[in-house]
Formats: sequence, structure tokens, C-alpha cells
Amino acid sequence: MKRLVCICLIALASLIFASACDDHIEVQQNYDFALGTWHLPEDIKPDELVEIRFTLRRQGDFKGAKYHFGYIQTQGAGQVLDAAANRLVNRESVELPAIVGFNDSDPYNLSFTLFYQSLSDEKSEVVFFVIDNFGLKRDLTVSFDTVSRE
Repeated sequence: MKRLVCICLIALASLIFASACDDHIEVQQNYDFALGTWHLPEDIKPDELVEIRFTLRRQGDFKGAKYHFGYIQTQGAGQVLDAAANRLVNRESVELPAIVGFNDSDPYNLSFTLFYQSLSDEKSEVVFFVIDNFGLKRDLTVSFDTVSRE
């Protein structure tokens, strides 16, 4: 009788372990991310260059993830430059690693620095955006009040 109970318990345990196994491995490829900057001034003068340090904070690291960066000037007039003074084009995106000074040494916190130069006496507003290859998009709106040149 003990032998029969033991055999039944072993059979039951085998069924439980066999049903718990799953041959399908799920690999998460798309992770959420956020785009942020360091503190920025509220006021700038026309023609003044303002340094904008960006950080792309990722919740995971998928080696196949690709990011494109761009901006849209929604108010005022200005230009965005990278660290080598290359001008980025309004309403066009570039691959994030193509930006001069792009730093991916920490895969969860990608960083890069751009410069904004106001070209008018009006208030400037710029929407920066990042889109990954899975279609996830994050926007960051930056605005500067313009002060007189004096």
C-alpha cells in the first residue's frame, strides 16, 4: 500500500512539473523610455547659445532598439546645433548615435548635448522628440522668453 501511494505521489509530482514547463521564451524588445534635460534658463537673448543636456532614460536594454531624434520649432525662430556646430534640420529626424557627443556608456541613461540659438526677438518654443523603432514617441517642450540685447 505504501508503495502504491509513493508511486501515485511520484506520478502526480511528475505531472505538476511537466505542466509547469513552457518551451516558449518571451524576449521583451520594446521598453518604455523618457526624454529629459538638465535645468534650463527661462530667458535668453537673441543670438545667445543655450546648452541643452539631454538624457534618454530607458527601462530596459534591448540591443536592437534604435532611436531617432528631431525637433519642431513651434514658436519664434532659432536653430539647433550639436557639439561640433552641425545644424540639425527643423522637422527632420536623425539617428541618435549620429549626434556628435552621443554617450551610450550607460545603456539605461543615454546622453547627448545640443545647443539652441534664438534667431528672433520673440519667445521661442521648441518640441524635441525621440521615436524608437517600435513606434514609441516621447516629446519634450522647451520654451525661452527673449530679453532685450541690452
